[in-house]
Amino acid sequence: MNPFAKNKTALPGYFFNQIKYLYIYNDMATMGLKYLGVAVCLVVSLCGRAQSQAYVDTCDIFMQILEAAHHSYETIKGEQFSQTDAESTYVASVKLPGAVRSLVLNGLILGYEAVLYQGKSSSEMKLAYNNYRRLLERCIPANGYVIKKYRNKSNAKVARYDDITCNKPTGKNVTPAVKKKFDIEITPMVALLQATYSESKQLYTLKLMGN
Repeated sequence: MNPFAKNKTALPGYFFNQIKYLYIYNDMATMGLKYLGVAVCLVVSLCGRAQSQAYVDTCDIFMQILEAAHHSYETIKGEQFSQTDAESTYVASVKLPGAVRSLVLNGLILGYEAVLYQGKSSSEMKLAYNNYRRLLERCIPANGYVIKKYRNKSNAKVARYDDITCNKPTGKNVTPAVKKKFDIEITPMVALLQATYSESKQLYTLKLMGN
């Protein structure tokens, strides 16, 4: 039944009410979008802060490991893990996030070894490598260490993953003739990030090693 058949004057009022409701709904929708935008910004901000804090925490742990290299890793040596005639290994008291195993080696070679990834997935290997590479690139120079990259020649499957070394400069001699150019004397390697691949086991391994 047509509601305006008998009352023609109802027509303008009806449309006026509909327009009014449209404005109300539009205001409510706009307000909802504003609140949604605020919520999204808050979540993004919190996530950004969490990621920044995670980076700071991981960098601090990494620097503890690098500094321990100058003390034969005694400062991070925990409980004994294994014992042979040639070598004793100890659980490291500090561990990088995501590390499968972290050991201090005490034998013919005093060192540190952390297995950061081990598995058969090339995509997971790539993710782990890139995460730690970015960490080194941000954390190391900011703490006075020097990064050097070398081509990985251990296996074709990991050739794309450069060996990354971290060294501690013993001094800097500025060359006056060339701005921002330094002759840097480097100590022996402190740490090495290296990816390997085992053909027999079809296994990718990412390690951080120190000596």
